[in-house]
Amino acid sequence: MFGQFTTRTGFVATASVWLGCTLGAGALGAAALLLPRAPAAPALPEAGTSTEGVVAAGDPNVCVTAFSKDLCGGSLNPGGVLFGSCVTPDGEQCKTVGVTGAEWKFSLAHNNQACSTVGDPFFGRCDEAIEKDGTLTAKIDYTMRLHRPCPYRACFSGTWEFQAVDGTIYRGTVMGTMGVGSHRPSACLIGGRDCERCLDVEFRNDLTWRIGVEATFQGQRVNSKVIERDEICFSLSGDFIAPTMDDGITLDPFSPWRFGGTADGAHIHCN
Repeated sequence: MFGQFTTRTGFVATASVWLGCTLGAGALGAAALLLPRAPAAPALPEAGTSTEGVVAAGDPNVCVTAFSKDLCGGSLNPGGVLFGSCVTPDGEQCKTVGVTGAEWKFSLAHNNQACSTVGDPFFGRCDEAIEKDGTLTAKIDYTMRLHRPCPYRACFSGTWEFQAVDGTIYRGTVMGTMGVGSHRPSACLIGGRDCERCLDVEFRNDLTWRIGVEATFQGQRVNSKVIERDEICFSLSGDFIAPTMDDGITLDPFSPWRFGGTADGAHIHCN
């Protein structure tokens, strides 16, 4: 199916990719739009490749500080957008979108919750690194499923830079998934993790799409003049809120996805 729409800059683009499916309370119909290729996101410096001064994992002569942040006011802006398709050996037609250079940005704010229970004589805070509040900017590439059933699963990877309020700067790598829920019921479950479905996507009453995201970040400080170990690693869980266009998600560079979530991990250092 082909269609046209007029962008905010006044020119016309043509579409030829389907996003059709039905999911929960939302009907995913019509066609996706082949949007103009967006300008590439500003290049981030490559994640540190030098291992100078970095202690090998497993070294005990460091401190492991609790790192727990609320992720607020975030956004994901698409970079280069390319639609494609493939036929599997059993004849299934799949529809896919590849996005390169998407810019993901969010702020990290101190979580003031406690990690120990009431009455524990050793009171513990979820976040012992208040000075590591700040702003993180990542550049990611992702490949996302568009066809039914159960669309909007994706895998992504990229690099990031984090600027903390104490003046420290960290760079590293990120890898994760979109649209999938890892906290689902399991035949082998030994804990109480059963609060998600395998598909973490829903069409909301405000006519937007919520797409769950999970990721792991790992990086090291890059602006220290002293050779020392100073690293951050954390797991992220949150949601992208994607605007709707013709009942499907939009990858319009003028309509970025909103983001919010949580990050929990550790600050590993000896300084």
